[in-house]
Amino acid sequence: MVGSYQEGEEALTELVRMRPEWRDQILRMVPDDDTVTHHWSTIARGNIHTLSDHEHVWILIAPQLAIERGHNILNDQQVAALGAALYLVRPHLHPEDLSYHVQSMSRWAVEEIRNGLPSAGPATAAIGARAQMFRQIARRDWMDRLEEPLRYSLTKSNSPERRAMDWTNIPPLNQVIGRMLRGGATARVYFCDAAFAPAEPDSPLLGMYRALDHALVGPDADIAEALYRPLHSALKTLLEKYRGNL
Repeated sequence: MVGSYQEGEEALTELVRMRPEWRDQILRMVPDDDTVTHHWSTIARGNIHTLSDHEHVWILIAPQLAIERGHNILNDQQVAALGAALYLVRPHLHPEDLSYHVQSMSRWAVEEIRNGLPSAGPATAAIGARAQMFRQIARRDWMDRLEEPLRYSLTKSNSPERRAMDWTNIPPLNQVIGRMLRGGATARVYFCDAAFAPAEPDSPLLGMYRALDHALVGPDADIAEALYRPLHSALKTLLEKYRGNL
C-alpha cells in the first residue's frame, strides 16, 4: 500500500532494483485513463478484479484510497486474492484536497446544533441575530482551517484536529481489511513505515485506537460497535505488545 500512484511507480522501481527476479511477479495499479495502462507492469484500476488471472503475479502495488473501494478482488474460488497489506508509507492528507476541511466543518456544525448553538450567543437572543453570528463564526473558522498545515505531528494529542485526522485513516484501513476477508480468508496488515512506531506517543496507530475507543462509548456507539469493534480489538492487541496495558 502506498499513498499515491506516483509513490506506486517509485515503489515498483525500487522493488525491481532490489529483486530483479520479481520483475514479472509485480503489478502496479494505474488510473483507468493512464496512457501506460498496457505496460507490462501495470493493471488499470477498473480491471483490478482480473488480478487473479495473472498467475505469476503475487505482489500488487496500489494506493490505499484506490484499493479500498470498487471491484472485489477474488480468486477462482471466490475467496480474497489478497492475503496481506503492507503499508510502505503512512497515509497523508493531500494538501489540495478540501474534503478534510469540509468534513471538519460539518462535524463542528453538528456538534454546535447538538449543543444548542452555544457559539451563536444566548438562546434568548433573536433567531436572526443568532443565525448571523453563527454564519460569521463559521466563515472565520473555515478560513482559519484553510490556513492550517495538514501535518499530523503539529496537532495535539486527543485534540479535535488530531481526532479528525485519525478518522481519515480508519474507514480506508477497515475497508482494505474487509477486502482481504472475503470468502472467510485471513487478513494480515503490516505497518512498515517508521512513522507508525506503536511505542511512540504520536503513533497514528495509537491515535486510531483512541478515536475508536471514544466512538465505542459515544452517541453512535451501536454503529461503531458493528463497524469497528474488530479493528479496535486488533489495534489493542498490536499496541499492547509495545506499550503494555492501554
